[in-house]
Amino acid sequence: MGDELRPELNEMEHEFQHKLGEMKHEL
Repeated sequence: MGDELRPELNEMEHEFQHKLGEMKHEL
């Protein structure tokens, strides 16, 4: 519960995780 109350935050977190994955892949 609560995730639907802040979808923009969820999207930001998703994008952050994606960038983190790319960084780890480059290292």
